[in-house]
Amino acid sequence: MRGGYHPHRAARVLADAVAVGDVRAARLHGVSRRSVERYRARLVSDAELAGLVADLLRALERERGKTRAELLRRVNGELGRRLRSARLDDLVGALAVAGGLGDQTFVQVADLLIARLNVRDRILAGGA
Repeated sequence: MRGGYHPHRAARVLADAVAVGDVRAARLHGVSRRSVERYRARLVSDAELAGLVADLLRALERERGKTRAELLRRVNGELGRRLRSARLDDLVGALAVAGGLGDQTFVQVADLLIARLNVRDRILAGGA
């Protein structure tokens, strides 16, 4: 596919440029950074190229969403397994870390911490 303009190739280059930057995308596809700039300038007047880039970006976003969702499921599962056997002070530390991992993880850790606190309070009160 060397030489000349190829809209599918230009679209792949531009979609990758969004993800990894112009210089890296140019290297990945064996084109110059200037070619990436020319492809981007062409977006304004080339409806086919614009459509191809939009399609590729939507596909990348769907894939990124699937990958992120799967990663969060695995992290939540592993975190849950570890926290079920964790000491109370470990749970407090995990709660602080979980704040950066998203609402679902934070709620999961908070629920485990509350459950542990309730059990501990019942034990201290002579109940459980």
